[in-house]
Amino acid sequence: YDFTIEYRPGCKMSHVDYLSRNPVDSEYNERVLKTCVLKTININKMSDIKTLKEFQNNDAFCQEIFNNPDSNPNFKIINNVVVTKTAAPKCFVPVAARLLTMKLYHDESSHIGWDKCIAKMREDLFWTKMGQCLKKYIRNCSACVMGKSHTGRRQGLWQQGEKPDDILDTWHIDHAGPLVRSNGCTQILVIIDGFSKLCQLQPIPKKTSEHTIRALLPVFEELGRPRRIVADRAAAFTSVMFKNFLGEQGIQLHHIATGVPRGNGQVERVMRTVFNLLRATLTADKESTWTVEIPAIEDNLNSTVHSVTGYAPAVLQFGRNPRLAATLQFLADASPSDNFIDPDKAVAEARVRMKKSAYKRAQQFNVTRYCTNLFNVGDIVAIEDSQLAGGGKLKPKYKGPYTIRNVLPNERYVLQKRGRTTVMLPRSS
Repeated sequence: YDFTIEYRPGCKMSHVDYLSRNPVDSEYNERVLKTCVLKTININKMSDIKTLKEFQNNDAFCQEIFNNPDSNPNFKIINNVVVTKTAAPKCFVPVAARLLTMKLYHDESSHIGWDKCIAKMREDLFWTKMGQCLKKYIRNCSACVMGKSHTGRRQGLWQQGEKPDDILDTWHIDHAGPLVRSNGCTQILVIIDGFSKLCQLQPIPKKTSEHTIRALLPVFEELGRPRRIVADRAAAFTSVMFKNFLGEQGIQLHHIATGVPRGNGQVERVMRTVFNLLRATLTADKESTWTVEIPAIEDNLNSTVHSVTGYAPAVLQFGRNPRLAATLQFLADASPSDNFIDPDKAVAEARVRMKKSAYKRAQQFNVTRYCTNLFNVGDIVAIEDSQLAGGGKLKPKYKGPYTIRNVLPNERYVLQKRGRTTVMLPRSS
């Protein structure tokens, strides 16, 4: 042999580690993966498989044909095997052998897709509605459900959640970061009013409940307290400390479904905009001064027209149309126009525009979607794995199986797996 041994650290060999040490829950491994089990099929060795002829010999329908070959107009016997009376005879597969047949052609053949699998089966085999049986079998193949990516239209239409119709009704919050440490801060607490779109950007040291509460208090004092706050299921927002704090403030807390960031899409869009503005404003050698730029970015976002409402957030929040800080000196000698706007008129127009925008956004979203299957309590489902780190190319695309424990509005479900409970948007397994 002629080869050279080259050392590479483990961090660069994750694809090899995955093949040799792909983690599987030990409990699941012991119960299911010791042998290849599928309903009544238990195959440890290919030599244990019965032949098709043996299945036919034990089948009552085939025995009738064996005893009286001319009794059935659709089948005949060739080499002691029941086959179809067609130009290219196909072997008839008895009921008892069909599950095994699909397992051999699909599971033991690299889990090939339905079109390839059925084409291969139709070369030699036949039974009534064979294509439908195979389609149902593959649709319920756990290995395919968990491991294969899915193309084409995806499940789930746009769900219209509860929409605010005035300021201080709903706030959306989230953490943006981590960033380069600046004045002791590595995160930004992003807050946006669901109606006016007014945003507050609060630099904080860490995304903990304690620092989040400290950042919220001055915002409450300045703007007031909303009826409810929408957040994801990060530890800072699910802790007892944070829940108790909002309870004391008389604020409802609503958590979005895990792995569905569009459930808190308003704050996600603001975070994307903030990062874009920071990258455009700061040079590489000034990244550690981002906290200095945050107040200006916040002011500029609140002083410019929002595409959804048609008004600057400050107009809907305060009834005044502020100028950009950078233009104050430039316009100092100009005759200023009255920057007061009728708040009632602005709010009414914003409501109409928001409804039109929501309808348009739903139409655009649903173009690549189809109505999902509605699940019931007790159904077994899988959820998409949104965090494919470490050998992600070969990691299963979905996690599970989970059991549905409760059905929530807007196609959301409470799922449970070995005592753990979460809210997700699943797909059937």
